[in-house]
Amino acid sequence: GIPSTCTGTLIDEKQVLTGAHCITPLPNDELKSVSITMGYDRNGDDDEPYTRNHRQRRYELDPKPVEYAYQGKLDYAILSAIVPDGAGAKA
Repeated sequence: GIPSTCTGTLIDEKQVLTGAHCITPLPNDELKSVSITMGYDRNGDDDEPYTRNHRQRRYELDPKPVEYAYQGKLDYAILSAIVPDGAGAKA
């Protein structure tokens, strides 16, 4: 597969909202993994627009969406985080 980067929004402790186009694989390709890295701060600097803060964490997401729409004007997917019990992400 081809690695890519998309944005997303944490909508609760274990779910992320992103664009459906971000998880729709190319023909003859299979989506194998999805992850989210939280804990970046926006600098506003063109050369280095983001810096990691001390709370940075990475979570693996289930590549099969909980909810998905990719037709007409709709383009969204909701994915669930795969996290250990009691270690939910905090918005």
